[in-house]
Amino acid sequence: MSGEMQGPIFDEVKAALDGLQKLNVPFSGPFVTPKGNRIFIVYDYIVTEEEIVALHAAGKVTRENAANLLREFEQLDRDRA
Repeated sequence: MSGEMQGPIFDEVKAALDGLQKLNVPFSGPFVTPKGNRIFIVYDYIVTEEEIVALHAAGKVTRENAANLLREFEQLDRDRA
């Protein structure tokens, strides 16, 4: 993770990304958009910092839910379209 990440949700983002890493879920980022939003690429999906935190807070970044994570990211992508 980039040392440039700061702000009030840094700890939550770090916890969520640590969870993804433990599950061997491929991700990269953060990338910063021209509007200043932080996004990540998870699997092949663009995911916002807030979406990653929400999935983690909802208990969906767990070993028990690992098989469903790809579907969660697919759903986020569909909802955005």
